[in-house]
Amino acid sequence: NADSDATDDDTDDDDEEEDDEEEAAAEEQVRKNRKRSPNAKKQKKKKKKTKNKKKNSRTLKKKQEQETEQKLASFKRDLQVITELISMSDEFLVPLMDKLEDYVTSELLSIRLLFVDMLASIFTQTTSTLSRTHQDIFRMFLRRYDDIEVTMREFMASMTTRLLQRQYAFSREIEAYCVTRMDDFDESVRREMVRQCGMAMVESLSAQPNADIIRALCLRMLDKKASVRLCAIEYGARVVQQHISAHWRRNIGLRSVEHLKLLAMVKRLVQILHSVDLATQIHTERMFDE
Repeated sequence: NADSDATDDDTDDDDEEEDDEEEAAAEEQVRKNRKRSPNAKKQKKKKKKTKNKKKNSRTLKKKQEQETEQKLASFKRDLQVITELISMSDEFLVPLMDKLEDYVTSELLSIRLLFVDMLASIFTQTTSTLSRTHQDIFRMFLRRYDDIEVTMREFMASMTTRLLQRQYAFSREIEAYCVTRMDDFDESVRREMVRQCGMAMVESLSAQPNADIIRALCLRMLDKKASVRLCAIEYGARVVQQHISAHWRRNIGLRSVEHLKLLAMVKRLVQILHSVDLATQIHTERMFDE
């Protein structure tokens, strides 16, 4: 019995020691938490401040977008009236001369697009004389071919065929931009420019670009992007079919300078068959068969 009582006393002592250790650990944790609490409060305050800043930024951005949309709506209404007036007489454009350059070169792409689109609708009209009476405006419009935004450059590329056909007096200037944009870093711009120049040559040799255009179009037949490459081959074959194939079928020589220039395109179409992948070879052969 004495031994049993001694064992019980030892067990109680151990339990008391464990309780003391747990209490000490709890007190130590409380002290650590107290030390950490200032930093925790700072972090919480900083997090809340960042959250509010982001919220304010979103609110400000949304407000700016709403203001821009309101401006655009106002511009659209004004432009409809202006376009109708200018179609009757170029004199109605004179009061806008001071502001027009600011609008066309605006930092906001949406505003630039609105005014460039208005000018494009005027310059591509058959009866428009604005490009001759206000050459500075027309050249300012052409400079949008080199716009910093891909959307604008692609839009200008889409106007190329009509500009070449309507603004023949400025064809060399337009062609210079065409050569540059066929080497654009953006795939969609290169493809659209190839398509437009090809269409211009298919529809009429009177609007045929110079040798630099033909050379640039031939180079796109080996473009690193398949969509550009196939587009160049397709329109190259269409040009040959439209203006040269009839002479070959009838065994008639090519007499005009315009037709002779296109022989470079025929030569290129044959040469690339040894340098392209199988899919492009099949595409090229199909163009020849058609």
